[in-house]
Amino acid sequence: MRAAGPGRLALDQQLRKKKARERRNNHWNHIRERSGRMEVIEKAIDNAYAAQIMTLYKVLAQGILNAKGDAQKKSKAEKKFKKGLELATEVRNSARAAADL
Repeated sequence: MRAAGPGRLALDQQLRKKKARERRNNHWNHIRERSGRMEVIEKAIDNAYAAQIMTLYKVLAQGILNAKGDAQKKSKAEKKFKKGLELATEVRNSARAAADL
């Protein structure tokens, strides 16, 4: 076996540096991709939450309209709205926790 000469050592050093650079780039690319996916997931959860709130608002408005001044019916619609808000918030928080946000 021959001893590695200075040219061979320089080549090995260049290869090690190249591999280290590739590992760093792969690491940062993975972080960027994960961050991008997390942004998409977070936006989807927020959009679903907003859609749920809009639906609850429409149901509340319809309930108040149908109450026609009846305080009990109006109160019942408001209680349903409040319960729906609590559920929507719980679902949103559960989704965020499941997605590690």
